[in-house]
Amino acid sequence: MVTANQTQRTSWIAAAEDDLHQQVDALLLDRRIRGLAPGTLRFYRQKLALFQTYCDDQGTGMVSHISPTLIQRFLL
Repeated sequence: MVTANQTQRTSWIAAAEDDLHQQVDALLLDRRIRGLAPGTLRFYRQKLALFQTYCDDQGTGMVSHISPTLIQRFLL
């Protein structure tokens, strides 16, 4: 039987996994662990920061809300 606490914890984890800022941080950490060059990491940070700002301005803070159209508009 699933308890209310387990359901709340599962919901919290799912929300955290869908949070754009947390996913970008996780990606950058993974790339650091993989030993990417400092210049490459800086490039990723800069470009992802621009994308995060754009998404925030569009009211999109969740990965599941990112659509191909949003990405196309960002690239334009």
